[in-house]
Amino acid sequence: MLVQRGAIIGGWACFALGVIILLAFSWPFYIHFALFVVAVILSIEALSQHKIISGLSLLLTTLLLPTFLGFGLLFLQLNKDVETLSEDTDKQIDRPVETDTSKVNSKVE
Repeated sequence: MLVQRGAIIGGWACFALGVIILLAFSWPFYIHFALFVVAVILSIEALSQHKIISGLSLLLTTLLLPTFLGFGLLFLQLNKDVETLSEDTDKQIDRPVETDTSKVNSKVE
């Protein structure tokens, strides 16, 4: 029984590890991408073993959830970058302008 469910167990394990890596780190794009690809392949293997419900649920979850998580994390990072840029711009606008009027006054005299 465990041998027949190996593709499903392996697929869910790869999926879970990929989600953990996706949420925990921002740099290993290829690592979690590879884990999701393996999960998709194992879900197709489960479908070929006539485990339709388990294989289809793994396939749909692996295709949809990382996509939404990835875009959500991307938008959060972009929002944070825009706020930082806005704060930096506000600081530059609000700082007093230093003018050297001694040169202007010397030319007038």
